[in-house]
Amino acid sequence: MRSKDKPMKLTKKQKLLKAMEFSIGGVKLYMIDNIRAEVEGCKSIVAYDEWGVKLLTDKFVVGFEGSGLQITRYDSAMTIIEGFINTVQYERG
Repeated sequence: MRSKDKPMKLTKKQKLLKAMEFSIGGVKLYMIDNIRAEVEGCKSIVAYDEWGVKLLTDKFVVGFEGSGLQITRYDSAMTIIEGFINTVQYERG
């Protein structure tokens, strides 16, 4: 037990991750501000350029719109998109 029941302090990154974590239809999405998105459960890349990214998951196509978008990681565990993200959309796949 912590002394005097003081609340545990979180770093800024931990606070952001906790505040911006979504789970819809088996897809987990973590947003860090509007400059980075981490997506778990991606099966393939549907479309990709510097203005938009669309990822196929089991139930949805997850779309990102913005500028300077880059996929910096793509593997079976996680897909990471970096750049200026304006919009996130879920569409039935």
